[in-house]
This record gives sequence, C-alpha cells and structure tokens, in this order.
Amino acid sequence: MVFVILIYMENKLINKTNYMEQTKSSRPLLSTGAAIALGLSAIIVTVIIVGGVIVLRGVDIIETLETLDINVTGDVDDEQGEMQVNAGFNQELIVENFNWELVPLQDVVATVQSFTGGVVQGSEGAVFVEAIDLTGDGISEGIFSLPGFNDNVVAVMRKVGNGYTLARMVENPDHPSFALLHQLGGVQYSVGYGLLPEINGFYILNKSLDQSLSPPAFTCNSLTVFQWSDMEESFVMNSIHRDQYYAQECS
Repeated sequence: MVFVILIYMENKLINKTNYMEQTKSSRPLLSTGAAIALGLSAIIVTVIIVGGVIVLRGVDIIETLETLDINVTGDVDDEQGEMQVNAGFNQELIVENFNWELVPLQDVVATVQSFTGGVVQGSEGAVFVEAIDLTGDGISEGIFSLPGFNDNVVAVMRKVGNGYTLARMVENPDHPSFALLHQLGGVQYSVGYGLLPEINGFYILNKSLDQSLSPPAFTCNSLTVFQWSDMEESFVMNSIHRDQYYAQECS
C-alpha cells in the first residue's frame, strides 16, 4: 500500500513538473522555496504512512504473543522507526509446567529434615511417587516416599515462588505440623493414607489387628480427613467428609 502511494505521489510530481514546463512562458517559475516545501511535504507524508504501518504491525505482533500467554511491553523507537518488544512468559505458565521428577531427591530430603529433624534417614531409598494437585490451584504438588526409621514417610511438597517447601498440616490449632503421611504395615498395627484431589486433601487411616474376629482381621481405629485451606495455607482437619471416606475404607 505504501509503494502504491509513493508511486501515485511521484506521478503527481511528474505531472506537475510537465505542466510547469508547458506553461512557463505564461506563468512565473515555481520558486525554489516552494519546491523545497513541496518535496518536504511529500517526505513527511511518506514517513507518517510508513510509521503507521510499523505501529500496526507491532500491534499484530503483540496480540499474537499474548495469545501464547506471553507478557509483552514495547513502544516505537522514534529514531529507528522500529517496534521494540520485550517478551516474557507468564510466571503462572512456568509454575504449572514445573516437573517434580527433575527435583533431586537429596534436596527433597534436606528440605524435609530442615523442618522435621530426624524423621527421615536420608536420600537412599527415596523415590518420587506422583505429581497431583491437592490444593485446587491448578499447580501440582509433589508426592515423595522417603525412608523413615520405622516406616516410610510420604512428604507432600508444594511449589512456592521459584522454589518448593514441605506443605503444612493442622490437626491441633495449637500445634501445627507438616504434611508427612506415614506408611507402616506391621503384624498388629498399620498406618496408611489416601490422596483426595476431589476435595483438595487427603486422609490418614490407622488400623489394628482385632483378635476377637474369626479369623483375626485389621479394623479401623481412626480415619482423619484433611482439606486444603487458602486462609490457613495448610491442610486442615475436616470432619465433614470423614463419614464418607470412613464408610468407603472401613466397611
């Protein structure tokens, strides 16, 4: 479009010049100042048109980047006549794509130990279990099985900012603790857990061997449900769902 306008303006100038040549005997020649002014006007119009096209193209680029969930900022450089665009992926996109499998197990163990002391022996035998959203914010938590002294300790790790931390759990408001879910299968006693992404939480289940049954069998001693609370930023004990899951696991 710009080239068509330029060609049109060039033809107009040629026609104007021819007309002046044909009529120079009857009219005074165009003054030097007027000719310069006419030429500058043509240049200014051309610059405005080209600048407008550059700006419009810059808008198209920004709209395209934003559809890819990329933050963009930019303006037109008056000297260069170019759109300077700074682009950066949204932080949420980076967080959502965080890969828990790439987190070194020794770092997970060190994080857990920093909060709980000697609950975990070390990184030998530690394994990544799964990534699952237990808080309902669209960002998966990392579930890791770590070797304890008498059982397996399952840690619920949360992604926070550019790092990660051990999730908190509140059973007693006066004594908040951390989301460590134990696994123990003994002769007389067992401890287990279940992840409940449908209600943004998990349960802890304790069983013991009932010798009065024939044959003896494990029966439920307790089942406690914990549900994520944005206000507390912790998994908080919730009795509303207890009966539902107790019936499923202990009937």
